[in-house]
Amino acid sequence: MTYLTISIRIIFMELSDNQIERLIEIVQQYEVIYGGGISSKDQRVREECEDLIETLEKLRRNSKRKKKTIEELKEKSENLEVAPIAQPKGKKPSRKTKKKSDISTTVEIPPVEKETPKKEPSQKTTKRKKPEEVVKEKITPPKRKKKLQAVHLFEAYRQGKLPKYGGYIVSSNFQPDTNYSIFEIAGYDNVQEIRLEGDTLVFKSAGCKLYVLIEPANYPFKNIEPVQRESGKSIPYRFSELFTLTTKKHDTVYIGKKPIISYSSFTIVKPRKNDFAILFYNVPDVFDNIYEFLTSIFNKGVGILKRDAQKAAKITVQGIKNFTTWLDL
Repeated sequence: MTYLTISIRIIFMELSDNQIERLIEIVQQYEVIYGGGISSKDQRVREECEDLIETLEKLRRNSKRKKKTIEELKEKSENLEVAPIAQPKGKKPSRKTKKKSDISTTVEIPPVEKETPKKEPSQKTTKRKKPEEVVKEKITPPKRKKKLQAVHLFEAYRQGKLPKYGGYIVSSNFQPDTNYSIFEIAGYDNVQEIRLEGDTLVFKSAGCKLYVLIEPANYPFKNIEPVQRESGKSIPYRFSELFTLTTKKHDTVYIGKKPIISYSSFTIVKPRKNDFAILFYNVPDVFDNIYEFLTSIFNKGVGILKRDAQKAAKITVQGIKNFTTWLDL
């Protein structure tokens, strides 16, 4: 990749805008194919690709700015006044006649006006939303052109858009009529096969899973180890294997200290009506995307105060970042 970068930097001054755009697309495809995993080698490939794309983007912006300046100069030169024909000797030049030396041949380029930043509206306290509403808000792509970062897992499988090079899956298990919630974050790399068995997606790949359990203040079985609780309310950890965060509302958030590793295959169950299973593409800012998503879900979907939701999301994302270390062992 280093040699590719050097070669492109040597010839980029001779490329047109269309050629630069095509080159950016090729580098992005290279990044997806060879740097989409969650290993340290894939991460290096992604970093080099992003550096190269940034260089090409700067070149494209400079090229457009240069063309705009040339067009402005051309327009200015066309609007310059031409000196009148000199009158015969003995006659005084009329007052309206301008001397040749008075005509300015220099053109001033108008300064670029800076855009005044728009004031962001003040944050207002929002009512608690349904989890599916929060998910829809977060993964719906904006109107401006931007790389798609997350999709519904089973919908992507149906459309044949699941990446085999790797990604992160965030799924939920909300208990009806209570804030008792379980979140499962799975990371996989270089999957060999993805198949649907009933309501379950089977990934034939090494993978890591991290669990988050949110326990309401009025839960009656607080003293039972999470691994020993009834089906649908358990996670594969004991209290000693969990980070514990008590919120201001006296709810308890449990987050796994270490991921659960699957060396051959793992499964994701199809979500029920109020649950979700979201796939995050392994783009450079994937951890920021997951952090924002979890913060919104914990805050607006479960009802935790925003500051506590941010703390829980930060601890969770830190655990997800360690997936690479555990898979490389």
